[in-house]
Amino acid sequence: MDALRAGLPGVRQGRQPRRGGGQGESRGPDVLWADLNTASPGTKRQLADIAGQAGVAFADVAIMAPVPGRGLRVPMLASGAGAARYAVTLARISDGTRRHAVRRITEMQAAADMLAELGVPPLMADASRALHARLTADGDP
Repeated sequence: MDALRAGLPGVRQGRQPRRGGGQGESRGPDVLWADLNTASPGTKRQLADIAGQAGVAFADVAIMAPVPGRGLRVPMLASGAGAARYAVTLARISDGTRRHAVRRITEMQAAADMLAELGVPPLMADASRALHARLTADGDP
């Protein structure tokens, strides 16, 4: 609950209207709060209420198996008003990550080199480069 409450001001400030099917029609804000934490059903209902009162779509997402070994293929169950949008957002991220993996390997290597020159251990850049390299090798994060 604290994370949602703390994040709402930034969500409200940064949201942009999504375009509808035509004539500049707005379909509501392009904002979604997806909660992938373990919590009681009552807590999830409270989160959905807080998000709804703020005009933010909410999705409760249950991760149905251990992530290590499955990566993005881990089964998830999404519920709530934002569930369908969560599935579309996740598909876009997964597809886009694979599509741009080769370019991102080069970008992350350059970022790691820059950090190393500055004396900063490039832990995240190296991890990101390794993830994208795995994607190009076998297609599974």
